[in-house]
Amino acid sequence: MRQLNIKKARQLQDYAHNRYFIELDRGDEYKDLFMSKFWGLHGNKFQKSDWIRVRAHDGRFDVLMTVDEVLPDGLVMKRWPIEPSAEEVAAAKEVGKDTRYVDYANDGKPVVRVDHTAVTGWRVIGVNGEVSQGHKSEAAATEAMHKYLKGIQCIMPSEEEQATHLKAHLARVAIAEEAARLKRESRQRR
Repeated sequence: MRQLNIKKARQLQDYAHNRYFIELDRGDEYKDLFMSKFWGLHGNKFQKSDWIRVRAHDGRFDVLMTVDEVLPDGLVMKRWPIEPSAEEVAAAKEVGKDTRYVDYANDGKPVVRVDHTAVTGWRVIGVNGEVSQGHKSEAAATEAMHKYLKGIQCIMPSEEEQATHLKAHLARVAIAEEAARLKRESRQRR
């Protein structure tokens, strides 16, 4: 094994890291890419997390590598992307399957709701704003809201849960307002 011919490294523009493309010389093998001495004294040209696309001279392989560690006499390289373990992939597939409750807004009401205004008529408010408007009736808007909830895998809290949450929210608001009033009074006395 000999060292890499660094003259073939062309830098590509990026922001978070540098990207390079290298076409290997005849005789360079895939296994050489994982030997730090192959990269030789050119370690100072590269930084940790740089991407290096490496293609065999005859096209047998074309891989993307990342610099894992810069050593005084070379580089420690890894294939990129670095895939998670099978267990992590299986766990990630389960993440979206659990149905969850809709969050509450600052006013103590569920974020997702049916609303009516003179301009928009019956509309559905979603997690990130208005989902739809112009429904002919509250029932039509409620049906659209349930469709939306199914799509984002959420369910509405029961009316009892909403009432309990709203009561607790109003109590917190009252406590905060009282604390603010007391603070203002103590400043005025000074």
